[in-house]
Amino acid sequence: MDLPAEELVDKVALYAAFTGITEPSSNDMFFLVVGRTGSGKSTFISQCTGKNANIGHSLRSCTQSIDVFDFHWMGRRIFLIDTPGFNDSNRSDAEILEALASGLSASYANKVRIHGIIILHPISDTRMSGSSLRNIDMMKAVCGFARYDNLAIVTTMWPRLPQPNAEHDKLESRYKQLLTNDRFFGGLLRQGAEVFKYGADSSDVPTARKVVTHLVCQALMHPITALQIQYEIVDQHKPLSETAAGLVIGTDISQRMADDEELVASLSTTNSADLTYEVTEHLEKCKKEMGILEKSLEDMHREGKSRWEESKVKIDAMLDHELEKADQELLDVQSSKYRSVTLRDDFEERYSHILTLKEKVSNIRAAQERFARYKGHMINGAINGLAAGLTGGIIAAAATGLACNIM
Repeated sequence: MDLPAEELVDKVALYAAFTGITEPSSNDMFFLVVGRTGSGKSTFISQCTGKNANIGHSLRSCTQSIDVFDFHWMGRRIFLIDTPGFNDSNRSDAEILEALASGLSASYANKVRIHGIIILHPISDTRMSGSSLRNIDMMKAVCGFARYDNLAIVTTMWPRLPQPNAEHDKLESRYKQLLTNDRFFGGLLRQGAEVFKYGADSSDVPTARKVVTHLVCQALMHPITALQIQYEIVDQHKPLSETAAGLVIGTDISQRMADDEELVASLSTTNSADLTYEVTEHLEKCKKEMGILEKSLEDMHREGKSRWEESKVKIDAMLDHELEKADQELLDVQSSKYRSVTLRDDFEERYSHILTLKEKVSNIRAAQERFARYKGHMINGAINGLAAGLTGGIIAAAATGLACNIM
């Protein structure tokens, strides 16, 4: 990962704003963007912000899968919070919920409010997939709204200027089913949600901005006090397992564990050693997921604080090492400059590369120092570790990427 220096500093500021390390302006608004992988979140965010949303995605592994983007619209600074989708093949739902709960808990405890939710669903899906249904169910459990006036349902991947033909009729029929079936979006629409059609190409900026405009207006008329999961974790001090979202996931894990235990018992009378091992391994994985759900706010706080402190030590050592290498190579290159005319072009290229490296190191250090200053002004001490772990992660990601991409 090679994040330009100025973008790194900007990213630190964005995470600091979302987690409440820096107090947001009264005009700032924060909107969650949810949807399964491949639903068009990156394109939507890029069109709203005018920035490449894929840049932020390279930081996912170190920021617990939450990306933050911003732009100015209607005289306000708008933050789009790109959240991880549930039912992902690479991570368990328990891990994804922990990541989402960590970020939302940190922001809520530090007085940052979510103003609306954007859920994306590709109209190109021939049926409502398990991933899409899971994301709808989890969105409801996370939000817990009595009404959904602050929810925008965005159906994506619509063909540009569709012609009245058989394919278009299929899409419209599918669209009608999504909007009328309570298992899909029907109930949400009756509870105040608004639906939008969003194009498949990269030119449908008007619709993307129209969605944001709608939610800004709704937020002014129907302000959100808290998402259900924020209230449950921060105000009621519930562990993840006792939140509405945690109960949904926990019930599923319990069922899988019961099925595995029953299968292990039946296999004990056979010679299927390989299959028994596979099922036992899956059972242990389920138990690990259950362990994640048992975490409280304090547990997530301690882990976040520990992650930041560990990464800071590694970052400092890594940057010192890279600076030392750069200084030594600079001396070597300079001493060889006049030994041969044929080395001149190579010297100039190498010299420029080393100066760029030193600039990156300098800016990563600046971002680290800036974040350290932010930490001194946190609003709610009980949430320091969570905010530090989330925000400090992008600095660690940048430093790690720097070491992987030089020399």
